[in-house]
Amino acid sequence: MTLVFKYGDKMQLEHGETEEHYVKLKKRYFVIAILISFFVNFDSSASIPIITNYAVTLGASTFMAGLIAGAYSITHIPSNIILGRIVDKSGRKTPLFTGLALDGFSLFLYSISSDPLQLLLARLIHGAGGGFGGPASMSYVGDAASKNKSGRIMAIYGIMTGLSYLLGFMLGGMGAFFLGYRKLYELLAAMMFLAALISLVLPETKGRSHGSLPLQEELKIFKETISNKFLVFSYIAIFAISFNQGIIVSVYALILSLNGYSTAMIGMFFSVMVIVSIVIHYPSGLLGDKIGKEKVIFVGLVLQTLSFIVFMGPVTTANIILGMAINGLGHGLVYPNGGAMVRDHTLMENRGLATGVFYALLVAGVAVGAPLSSYIAELEGLTAGLTLGLIIPMISLFLTLYIYSKCLK
Repeated sequence: MTLVFKYGDKMQLEHGETEEHYVKLKKRYFVIAILISFFVNFDSSASIPIITNYAVTLGASTFMAGLIAGAYSITHIPSNIILGRIVDKSGRKTPLFTGLALDGFSLFLYSISSDPLQLLLARLIHGAGGGFGGPASMSYVGDAASKNKSGRIMAIYGIMTGLSYLLGFMLGGMGAFFLGYRKLYELLAAMMFLAALISLVLPETKGRSHGSLPLQEELKIFKETISNKFLVFSYIAIFAISFNQGIIVSVYALILSLNGYSTAMIGMFFSVMVIVSIVIHYPSGLLGDKIGKEKVIFVGLVLQTLSFIVFMGPVTTANIILGMAINGLGHGLVYPNGGAMVRDHTLMENRGLATGVFYALLVAGVAVGAPLSSYIAELEGLTAGLTLGLIIPMISLFLTLYIYSKCLK
């Protein structure tokens, strides 16, 4: 069954096109899509706290373990963009099923890996599977949102993403302890295969297809999509907050460790950030629908900067919790409204590509922020590494303000 979009909610895009851009999805299908969006991110979240140690148990050196941990991003970042375009070509349902099934297959390979090279291969496949799932799930949910409700709809999507990280971290750590690595990965694989099967009940949502186009035309579509000022606005903001997350999980985590906080305590502090972000998501989306997504994102970027001012102060429990809460608040303001802007300023025929770029930048921010801040911290000290958390969101704030002024003209 395919749902072709219905007329009635048209929009004017930057280049003057007017096109209907959402489908009327039955409530039960929307609920299923939202639940499946949880699993799209859950499996990779569960692997984050344990993948390095698992690699070491298979005989990996410290360098090899780090390479295996980072291999997910190596394939995940480019595949989001490439496979996002496939989501536009074929519709959302098949890529969503394929991504979930690939995730399950890769996790099964994790469970049977006997040496680091096998685990590295499984990790690369896992990154590619995520490249299908992210753009497909976000586009599917976006397809079901009308423009005047896009903020709150994408907030629900963001809440499920946040919950997947929060519960994924917990299951990864506790599951490895109680079940062992192999049994945990078998469980995760089974969950992903089940999610893939459930996704088959969803109706397809599909707009006008470009069909088969020459490479030159595909590149033109890509250029036009990423040059849309509203999308660039969203992309800058999402990269900034994920860049700051990279600093927190690397440099700030090290600072906390050096100040005597245990791994368990550090995990609790990180949970504060995630929980605050989840709690603020829906009010943030409502606010974005009422006063404009751009304005809410501006406040979120300011809060991201303020959180690092707190982090650079005395390392006390009160300061740590306050900084994490402010950071989570900023994240909760930016993420759903950034996603809603992507949905509002795309047609169904290029939404997969646009969301693929969004997801790629979300991952790339951490992938760049963590090593770059660590490198600066190694050269100039830990405080210098934290300073990037002030600089990047402030630069992003000025850039988005400039773009916003152009959008108003």
